[in-house]
Amino acid sequence: MNRIKRLSDLPKVTTAVIIICIAVFAFVHLNSLDGNSAEKAILCGAYYKPFIIAGEWWRLLTVGFVHTEIWHLAMNLFAMWNLGSLMEKVYGSVKFAAVLFLSVIFGSVFLFVMTGNSVSVGLSGGLYGLMTAEIYWIVRNGGLKNPQIKDSLIRTVIINAAINFVGGIAWQAHLGGAVCGILMAVILDHDPSAKTLRRNT
Repeated sequence: MNRIKRLSDLPKVTTAVIIICIAVFAFVHLNSLDGNSAEKAILCGAYYKPFIIAGEWWRLLTVGFVHTEIWHLAMNLFAMWNLGSLMEKVYGSVKFAAVLFLSVIFGSVFLFVMTGNSVSVGLSGGLYGLMTAEIYWIVRNGGLKNPQIKDSLIRTVIINAAINFVGGIAWQAHLGGAVCGILMAVILDHDPSAKTLRRNT
């Protein structure tokens, strides 16, 4: 019974997204289909502008589930677990999923508008959305009054801003996700479930 209870306490959307990302990564690398990892990633739903223009708009979302490098997968899933463990409790699974998936889509739209033809993979747009939503929530709860939380928040912002200067990073997707996250946080600010947790945190 205790084991079943522990499983039921897991953040459902966060856990499901992690499982799907791992499964897609395994498919990209372990199947016997011809082609390199980029071609297999496109097959699995990666962002690819020519295909999106041709009508495959679902790639604006499915890009979030596709990763081709183990370090990229590990970093994103670690961030997903850390952010999801709190924010899914704050908003509830449905609203949390809306923040995450809309941030992925916004990130892809920014990438579509601001870049040419390229293959892009990863959950980073959604993660940046969750991050800015979490920052908004912390600030609204007076978290900046705690020096440790304030210092941690500043480090998080600096690190994630610096990542965008690394070559090969789709910073446009990060920007789009971050914008969506803050907008969704403002919209959901008066959500009753968020208020309840706010009082008890």
